[in-house]
Amino acid sequence: MLLPIIKHPMVPIGCTNTFTTVKEASVQLAYSAVASEAEARESTKLWAQVYHSAKVFPLGNFAVLGVRFQKFEKLGSANGELHYRLPKEMGASIVFKDRRSGMSVKVKTILIGNVAELPPHDAFFQIISESAEYFGSGEMVSVGRSPEYFDVKIEPVYNSATYASQLATVAQLQLPGNRRWHGILLNQVHDAIKIIDLTQPKEAEATIAPHIRRRADAWLEDWMTWNEEQVAVIEGIKVAKGGTILVMGPAGTGKTLLQEALSIYFYLLGFHVLALAPANSNVDHLAVQLGRIEEREKLPSALKFLRMYPSTIVAEHGSHSFDESRLYKVEATDADIRLHWVEVKGDRIRHPGTKSLCVREHVQVFFKMILPRLIECFRQMDKRVDEHIMIICAYTYALHEYLDGIRKMLRHNDHLTVADMPQVLTVDASQGREASMVVFDGSCQHSDCMGFVNDDARCNVAITRAKEVFWVIGGAMNAKRAENSNRKPATLAKYKHELGLMGKCHRFA
Repeated sequence: MLLPIIKHPMVPIGCTNTFTTVKEASVQLAYSAVASEAEARESTKLWAQVYHSAKVFPLGNFAVLGVRFQKFEKLGSANGELHYRLPKEMGASIVFKDRRSGMSVKVKTILIGNVAELPPHDAFFQIISESAEYFGSGEMVSVGRSPEYFDVKIEPVYNSATYASQLATVAQLQLPGNRRWHGILLNQVHDAIKIIDLTQPKEAEATIAPHIRRRADAWLEDWMTWNEEQVAVIEGIKVAKGGTILVMGPAGTGKTLLQEALSIYFYLLGFHVLALAPANSNVDHLAVQLGRIEEREKLPSALKFLRMYPSTIVAEHGSHSFDESRLYKVEATDADIRLHWVEVKGDRIRHPGTKSLCVREHVQVFFKMILPRLIECFRQMDKRVDEHIMIICAYTYALHEYLDGIRKMLRHNDHLTVADMPQVLTVDASQGREASMVVFDGSCQHSDCMGFVNDDARCNVAITRAKEVFWVIGGAMNAKRAENSNRKPATLAKYKHELGLMGKCHRFA
């Protein structure tokens, strides 16, 4: 091996199937799932054996426990050097002692992701058994901004949904109806998967009348001018391997548009269409777009909702019908404020480490001149800012500057809560989400120094997140170099010029 005769020893070697039978593969997969579940449970058990430090924070109508892990034994790590992550979607009962009464308090919680408005912690648990007001009473732990932390004992509630679904999948793979997947299961042979035309009924005796198919095909073809990638997806539904198509792409490439069009297309063919989304806001957006297509094409309304959790609209109006999506069509009464450009003169700076960009003057104007008035306005309407206003940043450097601004504002204004602070997202993170009002900061000052904000797709994502009001914070958008003044302006620069002509531009020094 030290003096190899072969010049390139890494050569492909033929091998047999990974598994010899489907039953052998199922046993291996089942044992893998069992071992993984046992390891996760044991790791969590070790983590829960010690007391951790926590503090209560208000988050809207809920209280959140920010937890800092104390030293604990980690599975398979003698020195505890491995990083431990809690299982996703874990529930827990958390016990701590009220320092005022000396009594033990036990609350039910669920593990949530990072909360941008709060200081970093190892984990955040949202308390679901009590409201934020409960912790603000004289008998309980204060939710004020005291730096003190207290000890908590966490009793995990294991969620075995993933484990159960893995075992169920193993059982399903052995059924005759799933033989199409056996080639992949045994030896990664993808060519053996049957190609299926998804536009044809599964039942052998069922057919689609020719005139119905012609109508659906003509509608899909003429509905809009599709680009090359979208055409490939549309054609792919007739040659889907295994009857499955996975469409992936960055923000603004038209995935949601395809979903809307294909939903109507399959409906016209006579199929039942199930559209799924990870959040109510995504479902609401899809429902609105499908409703508009139905109205424009004079199609009978056939939309039905099934929600895992109630949305804000359902909570306010008690309706799960399609009528709730009509609420999004309410126009703002003042047309001049619906679209606006906030012109701020500033310097575009680059982060020394990440090289990301930001114009700090944009952030300063927002927190000094804009947000206080928005908070006052929304409080008068008895509405929460965090549910209706979204800031979209083109760069992560700008995003962190806005988050720092939120933390400073909360720190120096005791009468404000996180409910008074807007959501802050990047362009990519805002994909599929909406808000009544969107403020877009592209960190742009000049039309010839746009960076990736020059990408029309990204601008399209930011612009289309607003349901009623859309503001942009930016510079004058003139050319920084005289030789570039005759270049074709980018979409955002043209947008600023048009708003200026309509008198919808406010200038700050």
